[in-house]
Amino acid sequence: ADLREVNKDIPVELGDIVKKAMSVDKLKRYDTMDAFKGVLEAFSATLS
Repeated sequence: ADLREVNKDIPVELGDIVKKAMSVDKLKRYDTMDAFKGVLEAFSATLS
């Protein structure tokens, strides 16, 4: 499910990041936790 269906205040970009991380298809997920962490850190930097 899309996070924005639960809470419209969640930024679209964050919803997309989480959706990719939780994909059922392993090939659609982030290759490593470091890659996931990097994307989250980059997103976080846009918030300040």
